[in-house]
Amino acid sequence: MADPIIDVSAVDADAAEYVTSNADGTVTLTLQFPVAATLRGPLGERAETYDHLTFRRPNGADLRKIGSLDAISASALLVCRLAGVPDKVFDVLDGADAMRASEVVADFLPSSRRAGKTS
Repeated sequence: MADPIIDVSAVDADAAEYVTSNADGTVTLTLQFPVAATLRGPLGERAETYDHLTFRRPNGADLRKIGSLDAISASALLVCRLAGVPDKVFDVLDGADAMRASEVVADFLPSSRRAGKTS
């Protein structure tokens, strides 16, 4: 079965210039406003600059993690998990880039699951 094609023109009119569907089923979002973050870990601190995010397709574990979250928290969690970046990265994204990233992630999901918990 072929990987589905993400129709970025249906997501957002300006998304097409920032979003690329890759042959392996991933989707790359070029950030309009690149961000820098300082990451701390067992090996110390390191500065990381993000000028794009590449999203893999979600799996069952990803969906389980968002099961009881509100829509914004679910979107932020999925953006970070699917792009393989720390939560802090979502927090420092420009609003336009955060919205595009959320739209890319939502496009992987059936329409009935996109919004997360609504009540």
